[in-house]
Amino acid sequence: MTTASPIPTSGRGRGRRSAPWLVTTLIALGVVAAGTVAVLLARPDLPDPVAIHWGPDGADGFASVTGSLWLTGALTLGVTALMVGVQQLQHPSARHLLAGVAAGTGVFVAVVGYGSLLTQLGHPDAAGAPTPGLAIAVAVVLGLAIGYAVSRLTAPASPGLSAPAGAADQTVAPGADPELLPEGARLSWVGPLPVQRLAVAIVVLAGLAPTVYLALTLDPWLWIVPVLLLVLVLVLTTSTLVVDERGVRVRSVGAVTLLRVPREDVTSAGPDAVRPLREYGGWGWRLGRDGSRGLVLADGPALRIHRHGRPDVVVSVSDPEDAAAVLNTLVARGRHGAG
Repeated sequence: MTTASPIPTSGRGRGRRSAPWLVTTLIALGVVAAGTVAVLLARPDLPDPVAIHWGPDGADGFASVTGSLWLTGALTLGVTALMVGVQQLQHPSARHLLAGVAAGTGVFVAVVGYGSLLTQLGHPDAAGAPTPGLAIAVAVVLGLAIGYAVSRLTAPASPGLSAPAGAADQTVAPGADPELLPEGARLSWVGPLPVQRLAVAIVVLAGLAPTVYLALTLDPWLWIVPVLLLVLVLVLTTSTLVVDERGVRVRSVGAVTLLRVPREDVTSAGPDAVRPLREYGGWGWRLGRDGSRGLVLADGPALRIHRHGRPDVVVSVSDPEDAAAVLNTLVARGRHGAG
């Protein structure tokens, strides 16, 4: 068999991306400037002092407009600076992910802070100011959207490898030897991702319960938070690993793609074992101590995917041996076709 590795090509990879720390910092400065200007323009119609904290019985914490602006600006820039510092300690290939988290968090803090002030327009007494539920709901949506956009914008350029051409696809049944399959058979392997019950319990108790309480006692707009958490739990607990001629995908609820590794990006794959808390600091889509990306939902078996010039991808799966056999066969056939 003639084996040919994918060949780097010019112009096929993504172009040079902006530095993650720079994009994150500019966004933080931008939202602070925009929020400050908006509040200053609206200042004649704001009470002074303004409400800055709410409890079950309404506003119970107050500050001057100027003090509130300084507080919101300092929190936004402080949180962003802290995350940028953490981001610089990570492997360069992972910094775009933390840039997305930092940008989204900074936007969330700023929108909640400035938005809670703007919702008090027209109220002569801050004691009767409405709870900032709408501001929090908008902050959650904007934070998620901008965080996702920043992580994509600052992602490192791909190696620009040419895809193997003319590969003969093969099909592997669970437990079968891929090399014994007839020529021309189609390849696919599908298996559910195991889920750690403890992780689900933590999300429910530490995430859903408090946010449901806040939505019931403070503002109906806050229901967006537990609803999004519930959707996240549903997506993660219904995930399926698919290996076929296109590569590796993790899909959920029939439409959401949580992970995709094209076949031409893969060098090889093999079984592994993961301990999410010890190796990745938790469950879900995580960054490992070794620089790998992990979609790890349970202790135990996992599929480790080695990629050309990029960190490994690790996915929890109940039968990694068969999944690896299928993927390795596809990669080998692709190289054979390229040769």
